[in-house]
Amino acid sequence: MEKNELPDGANSLAGIRKFLIPCYLIATIVYLAFSLHYFTTGLGGTMLLAVTLVPLAYVLWVLQSFVAGELPYPRLGFKLNIAIACAYIAMCIFSIIYMRVEFDALIYDRAG
Repeated sequence: MEKNELPDGANSLAGIRKFLIPCYLIATIVYLAFSLHYFTTGLGGTMLLAVTLVPLAYVLWVLQSFVAGELPYPRLGFKLNIAIACAYIAMCIFSIIYMRVEFDALIYDRAG
């Protein structure tokens, strides 16, 4: 009998999904928390909500594609997809932190 082995990329993707599924769930809970905070208090307004949730939604899309077993860029290979996804997620997290910390200064002091 032959053993039906998975390709290297599929085996690696199955291994990393054990880490990505909890990350996806945590990101979903953070998205829900920001949404509920805004809808219950209204603090910050819609612009602060947008600059927070749009990058977070992109992080969710990237994580969901890996959780679903799909590579965002299948032609590039597994390792390069992981590197690109990490870069995207890092840029989004930096964007969320920077925009929330500097929101008032960007909107009121430096506008125009």
